[in-house]
Amino acid sequence: GVMKELGAKVYRFSLWWARIIPEGGGNDPINQGGIDHYVKFVDGLLANDITPFIRVLHWDVPSGLDKRYGKILKGEEFPLDFEMCARVVFKALPKVKNWITFNGGCSS
Repeated sequence: GVMKELGAKVYRFSLWWARIIPEGGGNDPINQGGIDHYVKFVDGLLANDITPFIRVLHWDVPSGLDKRYGKILKGEEFPLDFEMCARVVFKALPKVKNWITFNGGCSS
């Protein structure tokens, strides 16, 4: 692909939480199609000798969580929901060795 032609050795990208768990909650259904998308994408990078660095959260949380909690980061369940999403992707993408949990800090 283009990245290989350009000589890229590393590619950092963010996951879209709603693609993995559409409603976002730890007890909500997992979208296997979303998981499959990222598995295929990572496999493509690795096949081209490009190391993936995956950011789990870049502040694009599922709208279902906002509806459920109001102010998302204030919800007591939010950390548990994030943990579940992280565990799902860590398990689904064992070939990935480089993870970034959050894009940056947030204060309120």
